[in-house]
Amino acid sequence: MSRFSESQIWLMAVGIIALDLTVFMVPIVPAFAAYILVVRPSWFKDFIDDVYEGS
Repeated sequence: MSRFSESQIWLMAVGIIALDLTVFMVPIVPAFAAYILVVRPSWFKDFIDDVYEGS
């Protein structure tokens, strides 16, 4: 016989998914874009210049 009711199992499943989304879905691309906009590193300008120089 199960120790947990069906509603408790569903609640735990939703909690695990929510925890996974909050911990492992770190917004890397927006954080990197914000870094580029705020810091304006010289290597990024060089990279963009190299990209457009090739065309």
